[in-house]
Amino acid sequence: MNFYNVEQFDIDVSVGQIYFFWNNKPNMTYIYDNIYNPLGEVKGRINSHYWNFRRHKDGTATTERVMSFINEVESLLYYVKEEHVGGTYCTSVVNKFADAIYYELANKFYILMYGTKAYKKSGGEEV
Repeated sequence: MNFYNVEQFDIDVSVGQIYFFWNNKPNMTYIYDNIYNPLGEVKGRINSHYWNFRRHKDGTATTERVMSFINEVESLLYYVKEEHVGGTYCTSVVNKFADAIYYELANKFYILMYGTKAYKKSGGEEV
């Protein structure tokens, strides 16, 4: 619900700002597919279910229906990692959405924006 109330104008405008890559269709496609489209999908899912979340919070919606919407949004954001370490069974929650976006921004996108030389100087390794 907090995401819905945050100013989302910057997210919408950012897609328009990548048009300087129009002369390089592969780069534009890469940026859209790997950064803006996943962000737009999460944004769209959260915003489309906002009223159900709000109704759940005020007690007028059924719990089962809202939980299915929460599971839908969470499946885009997180995954549960289960592993055995020694004799111990461990479960952790991994923020797959943020990790994927950060990886793209810190690697190929960084190279597109600032060049390979700046990428290597900032500590980046060969991609």
